[in-house]
Amino acid sequence: MLYKDGWDTSKKRMEAWWNRELLDRVVLMVSAPRKAPLALKETLKKPASIDIEWTDPAYYVYKAEKSFAETYFGGDFYPNLSPYLGPGQMAGYMGSKITYAEDTVWYHEFLENWDNYKPFTFNTNQPHYLLTKKILDLSLKGNDSKWITGMADLGGALDLLSAARGTGNLLLDLVDSPELVLKAERNIQDLWFAYFNDIKGIMQKNMKGFSTTFNLWCKDDYYPIQCDFSAMISPAMYEEFVLSFIEEQTVKLTKSLYHLDGPEAIPHLDMILSLKKLSAVQWVPGAGKPTADDPVWYPMYKKIQGAGKSLDLWDCSKKNIEKVIDELDPRGLLIHLAPDQFKTEDEAKEMERMVGIWSERRIKKLG
Repeated sequence: MLYKDGWDTSKKRMEAWWNRELLDRVVLMVSAPRKAPLALKETLKKPASIDIEWTDPAYYVYKAEKSFAETYFGGDFYPNLSPYLGPGQMAGYMGSKITYAEDTVWYHEFLENWDNYKPFTFNTNQPHYLLTKKILDLSLKGNDSKWITGMADLGGALDLLSAARGTGNLLLDLVDSPELVLKAERNIQDLWFAYFNDIKGIMQKNMKGFSTTFNLWCKDDYYPIQCDFSAMISPAMYEEFVLSFIEEQTVKLTKSLYHLDGPEAIPHLDMILSLKKLSAVQWVPGAGKPTADDPVWYPMYKKIQGAGKSLDLWDCSKKNIEKVIDELDPRGLLIHLAPDQFKTEDEAKEMERMVGIWSERRIKKLG
């Protein structure tokens, strides 16, 4: 791959990770500025507005490739271009009004009254979905030797319903109109699979393997399942309104990763770990919390590994990585180091070397 050395070996490491096995060391995602940025065939002028930056497919792909050309992809990190239009972009396919910002996209509530609810339908010509497909097509077009193209960030059923209704309204709905919530969730989940499978079909015609916005490769289809809305509800409500939909995704997908986001989501962890087909858990502590390498989280990590799930630690600082490897089972362990910690390519390579040494030591200790 043009922007990534050692890609074949990295794919083998990630495939072993999905199966809670080990190739040679833990999976490591680390990046730094490339010592000698690679030249691009053309230069595109920055658009006049943020809206155009997001909605011009040619500039969207150019901007991603420019970043790839300037980045050293260390360890098993790789150039990944997903048609990402903000978190939960399926809300746009459902009819949400959209605001484009510098680093994200905002989706605004539009289902103000349940009297206005009509089942959402699959529409391949919906403008926001057409934009997704145009970016996807352009990314895939002859670029498989340069980067990997990933799945869009579709969102999850309850999160998408929250985008439609608004957070406050939906919290009241869970108590006042639970049957309407479940009916709408069922509709959204069915729609989710329709869009997922349509995008999957486009991807698999043009490349081998599968990727998503979280830069994790798999030879089979998967998705980072999530319910960020769950931070605001009790375990009893999680069981009633979330668990069955999450379980259905784990059953219908070949592989699955649960995106556990923040301490408020931890009360639901036992239910999540009870899902037999769930492959892995990704932990993101959230802003203002101890980073994912901090020892405060180690008991939870051991619980996740003890349940037979692979573990993805997101945005770790580099200070405790040796201890993380010493404490945990290296089989099915992925460490993603937060960007901007390494100022040079050589620093990232040194971390990669040390992770290899620490992994080897841990493996010998385990026998």
